[in-house]
Amino acid sequence: MPEFSVQPRSEEDVRAAVTAAALRGTSVRVRGAGHSAGGICLTPGMLIDFDQFRDVISIDKENCQITVQPGMRISELSAILRHN
Repeated sequence: MPEFSVQPRSEEDVRAAVTAAALRGTSVRVRGAGHSAGGICLTPGMLIDFDQFRDVISIDKENCQITVQPGMRISELSAILRHN
């Protein structure tokens, strides 16, 4: 089980969490929308939960590519793709 978890709301929050973990000598693991809960429960150290990071970074229609943040759920992505 993680020693503690953080739910950052900005890149600055992520940097602060990673810096704090480094100063403590604590390992860091991340969870995005596609990770299993079972594996997360066994995570030692700090868990960074990217649930709040759900934005689209870019859409490249010509190359059929989309870049999203790690908290994007597949249902949200599917809805975005239907409209683009």
